[in-house]
Formats: sequence, structure tokens, C-alpha cells
Amino acid sequence: MMQNTLMTLAMCMLVAAMAGCAPTPPAVMRVRFDPRQGKPVLHIEPQPDGSTGPGVEITIRAIGDDESKDKVILTRTCDGSPETIKLPKVKNARAVGITARPVLEDKVATPKEYRTLPPGVKIEKYTGDPDWDRPKDFDAFWKRAKADLANVPMNARVVEVPEKATATGRLFRVALDSTEGVTFICWLYVPKDTSRTYPAIQTMPGYGAAQNPNDLTAQGFVTLAVNPRGHGVSGEFWPLPNDHYAYHIDNPDRYYYRNAYLDCLRALEFLRTRPEVDKK
Repeated sequence: MMQNTLMTLAMCMLVAAMAGCAPTPPAVMRVRFDPRQGKPVLHIEPQPDGSTGPGVEITIRAIGDDESKDKVILTRTCDGSPETIKLPKVKNARAVGITARPVLEDKVATPKEYRTLPPGVKIEKYTGDPDWDRPKDFDAFWKRAKADLANVPMNARVVEVPEKATATGRLFRVALDSTEGVTFICWLYVPKDTSRTYPAIQTMPGYGAAQNPNDLTAQGFVTLAVNPRGHGVSGEFWPLPNDHYAYHIDNPDRYYYRNAYLDCLRALEFLRTRPEVDKK
């Protein structure tokens, strides 16, 4: 009995030692795309733990009417150091596309794809691709949708999360009611300095992802991170279907993205009620 116990203990110690000696997979640098003010740039950043990984391969291309003829205008490999790449101006292109692929030693990493606005167009003045025609009932559809939202009381429940406060900001968990009786969650960061008002930034998640709190109070912004129905912590109230992109796609008034967009509109309405926000 004692012999078996000692053998088992020795095997456990050997497995633990082997696990401790296993090579650590290389960290992958984060790539953040910033399209604000119509002057898009890529920010190459280390991971939150400070590690940088082996680098990132960047390919920038001009996108024309025929994407099979995209013109590559810049390729480079960034090393492990954080840096910012200003995107070049390109004539006669509908947009500029960027592919960021982490450089890994033992496997092909999944690239991240980004796309800018057409060169020279500021984001606040962008009205969409001229080749995309609006349906004839577009305005009537959204007028009806916004009327549906207006019939639902906002019923904002704002609860501070003091353990997530930063040197310059306070965090609040915000629950809002929206169409079809659905509640969704936002994260609100506001500056601690209440002597003035601040511009606000609202962010939304990618497909099926969570939108985590985003503290920009040190830069002088109020931020509202929105989790539309089913996304992130909002899944507590409305579980997100696996195929939510097609949820009620045969019924425009119940289609998932119609109501998810209304969630985002409701969040904007909430922002306008906040005393910290500059309404201009």
C-alpha cells in the first residue's frame, strides 16, 4: 500500500515538473483600429500583462470597386514594441483595408481585418456607400421602429461599482429597458471631477462579443459601453441565439438587428440624461 502511494506521488511530481517546463505559448500583441476624426491609425499595443509577443504583420491595401484588384500599398512587420501607424492617403479608392496578422512561431494566426472610411471623409459626415440604395420604405420603417421604442419607458437602473473606480473615473452598471420587453446592460464611466461637462463616447461590441467597461476619463471623456440584447452580461436577460444574425429575418419588425439597433439608440437617449455629458 505504501509503495503504491509513493509511486503515485512520484508520478504526480513528475507530471507537475513536466508541466512547469512546458514552453509558454507566445503572447499575441493587440491591434487597435482608431477611425476617429476621419484620420484612421493602427495602434500596436502589448497585452494587458505587458507582454508583446513576436510581432504583427501589417498589410494595408487600397480597396476599389473590384476587390479582386485591391492594391497593396504597404506591408511591414512590427516588432514587439508598441507603435502607431498612420494610414496613407489613397486616391480613387472607396476605402482602405488593413490586415493585421500576429506572427506566431508554431502556427498560422487568424488575422484581424479592419476597414477605414473612404479617404478624406470624416466619420461624422459619412452617409454610406453611394452604391447602396435605400429601400423605398427605409424612413417609414425606422420612424415606426423609433415610435415603438418611445412607447417603452427607459426605466434606467444605475448602480455604482466602487471596486472598479480608477484614479480619475467612477464606474456604473446601467440596466435599460427596450423593445419587446428586453433589458440590456451598459457600463458607464464618468470623470470624478464634476466641475464641468464632458463629451461622451458610446461603444458597441463585435458580433456575439461582450462590450467591457472602457475608462477614458483621464482623457476627458464619458464612456458608455453597450451590450445590446443577448451580448455579454445582457445575456442574463435574453440569451443570445447561436444564429441571431437570422433571428426573425422573415419579419422586419422582429428581426434581431432592428431591435439591437434600438437598444443602441436607447443607450444614446440615456447618455443625454446624464448631467456629466456635454449635450452639444
